[in-house]
Amino acid sequence: MESASSDNKKIFLKKPKLLYIGSYKPKAGWMNSVHSHDFCEIMFLKEGSGRFKAEEKEYPVTKGDLIVCNRGVNHCEYIDDTEPRQTVFLGVSRIKINGYPEDCLLKDSFVKIAATGVFYDQLCQYFEQLLLEKEVKSPYFGIISESLLLIIVTYVLRLTSDGADKYFESKKTYVEVKEFLDNNFTTIDTIDNVCRSLYINKFYLTHLFKDTLGIPPLKYLIQKRVSLAKKLLVTTDKPINDIAKACGYLDIAYFCRVFKKVENMTPLDYRKKMSVSARYDKDEK
Repeated sequence: MESASSDNKKIFLKKPKLLYIGSYKPKAGWMNSVHSHDFCEIMFLKEGSGRFKAEEKEYPVTKGDLIVCNRGVNHCEYIDDTEPRQTVFLGVSRIKINGYPEDCLLKDSFVKIAATGVFYDQLCQYFEQLLLEKEVKSPYFGIISESLLLIIVTYVLRLTSDGADKYFESKKTYVEVKEFLDNNFTTIDTIDNVCRSLYINKFYLTHLFKDTLGIPPLKYLIQKRVSLAKKLLVTTDKPINDIAKACGYLDIAYFCRVFKKVENMTPLDYRKKMSVSARYDKDEK
């Protein structure tokens, strides 16, 4: 951890140089190819979620995450949901930070993911302003861009130098649990059983999911089951009882209560609504 007195030292022995900055909004299922750079790259996830792969390791990324890569790191991104996704990315060279390896934004690792937390709004403003300066190129845009880049890189140092390792390890735990839920959501009895199977403390797991995904693991499990139920209601003629069992509910009444709580209608009403909607769309064509 950097001490408070480090603010009095000269941190940047050279001023970082901005090579490029851009923004993209990929669709679900999008994945870019594995690639690397001979400079550092910073990515800021403004909206949505997905996965980030670096050097054969995969991690989830969510709204507000900063992804920081040192030069030469093989990496790619994958969008695995239907949420709106927006990422701002920039390349940085000519990096010389006091106490850090040459041309590196990270001191002890090749890549780190850091939650921006309470700094999210500020970083949104800095990234948006930097994008605007590079696009519009108003008078003195070079000086302003240089200052904004210095602020962003300083935030990177703040967010990756204290407690980042613990956060990064928790991301790996989250991946393991999420994959277990994704693969077994129709057969899981309780979250307690998940914790016993994976040797994870329930309190820790609940907070890990809330911090990473924004919802507790039980709610995520219910969302997965209801999503499957909706698909089966629309694409098959199976009775409600069979659909309930396929989604992990042996009690049809309980299944209907859960479904109605999530969708504000019963499974049968949902099937009727989607059937009418499909006929209407067909008639329109």
